[in-house]
Amino acid sequence: MADPETFALIHVAGQPCNHFDAVISGTREGLQALAETIARALDAGEATVVDAFASDGEGYDLTVKLLSEDEFQKEKPPYIDDEINTAVAYWRERAFESEAKNYRLKKGIAT
Repeated sequence: MADPETFALIHVAGQPCNHFDAVISGTREGLQALAETIARALDAGEATVVDAFASDGEGYDLTVKLLSEDEFQKEKPPYIDDEINTAVAYWRERAFESEAKNYRLKKGIAT
């Protein structure tokens, strides 16, 4: 078994929904491995992988993909909580409808 100090210990916490933070955290070795993987992706112009481990010891592949702007625009947003996304979309729509109604009332526009 490899020395635990050489493992790429990295956590990637995705955004539950838009406007929430995403966080990448890790040990010095883990973040260095990620930086090297990013550099390889930039140099090679293609996806590269770092073998990463979470704090519970479970290993996973962390893929770094270099995309063109067109490819990036085609990617689905990385939000991970569909329930929050649905609720946010619902309340955003209700707020917009309410603001639009108030605007029409202030301007005397018939609805």
